[in-house]
Formats: sequence, C-alpha cells, structure tokens
Amino acid sequence: VNIVYFLFGALEVLLAVRVILYVIGANMNNSFARFIDDLSSPFVTLFASLLNNPTLGTTGVLEVTTLIAMLVYAIVAWLVGRLIWLTLSRSH
Repeated sequence: VNIVYFLFGALEVLLAVRVILYVIGANMNNSFARFIDDLSSPFVTLFASLLNNPTLGTTGVLEVTTLIAMLVYAIVAWLVGRLIWLTLSRSH
C-alpha cells in the first residue's frame, strides 16, 4: 500500500510542478520545462480536451485540466490502496 501511495505521490508532485511551470509562464523550450512537460503529458492527455484552460497575463496558463487530473489520480490512488489493504489484510 505504501508503494502505491509513493508512486501516486510522485505523480502528484510531477503534475504539481507542471501546473506551476505553466502558471508562471515558463519557457517550454528550456530543457527542464520540456522534460517535465514530456514526462507529465501522458498522464494529462486523457483530460486535455475536457475544458479550456484560462490564460493568465500574456504567458501564463492555469491548467485546470491538470488540476482535475491530480484530483482523479488522488482518488484512484486511495481506491487502489484501500483495495490492496482490504485484499491483503483479510485473515484466512
């Protein structure tokens, strides 16, 4: 269960860094920003067309879709953790 929570926690941190980079309008041609964007893209693709992300100023974007993805992944992590705990904690 702790491994599941750790993996989903790492995903949440990755997505949080993505949100911050987009909010501050980071240069996506930068190596670090591109790495974070490329690594996190597969996890937000499912939510990308859910709604339009509002722009902030001239370069920032509030990625509401990524925030929704973070919420969904947190719920999935909790459900998977509970399922594992329920399955493995039963005495036979």
